[in-house]
Amino acid sequence: TLSHVAGLVIPNSLLFSPNALHMAYATKAGDLSLSDRGIFRDGQNAEPSPPGDTKVMRQPVRFIIDGKENSAFDALSPPVYSPDSRRLAYAGMRDGHWSIFVDGKTYDTGGDTVPAVAAVFSPDSQHVASCLRKNYLYHILQDKQPWPVITAADAGMLTFSPDSQHLAAVARIKGA
Repeated sequence: TLSHVAGLVIPNSLLFSPNALHMAYATKAGDLSLSDRGIFRDGQNAEPSPPGDTKVMRQPVRFIIDGKENSAFDALSPPVYSPDSRRLAYAGMRDGHWSIFVDGKTYDTGGDTVPAVAAVFSPDSQHVASCLRKNYLYHILQDKQPWPVITAADAGMLTFSPDSQHLAAVARIKGA
């Protein structure tokens, strides 16, 4: 039960697990302004400000999971619960570098950006995949195993097959 939130809940960050027993959201102190639009990534927001742009972090963004405060970030991606509600994944940016967290542990790190949804779970909740861009190359991990690096203008939109056996990724090739 959500009884009190200290700070503003970032738009589009409130998420219940599929079984409705867990909740995660992002919050920050102070006011939300137009320059804060990149603090929380969603499919309609522009890229966060470039690394070194001090406008991004006026107040730290905190990620709250089941009422417990997590680390502070400059920006966050939307959280994703596994279909069985036991696992949670999200991406957070600090000092211009993105990291992906799964089950409270660092899953991948060192990215300069992430897709709008940085991680996905398989329908059976047994597998996870993530995507980070590092030096303009896209790195996809499936169960911590790297795919071949993708040189693309954009990559992401990861999805597992209904039987959880296959992972697909969409990439827009440069110049195409």
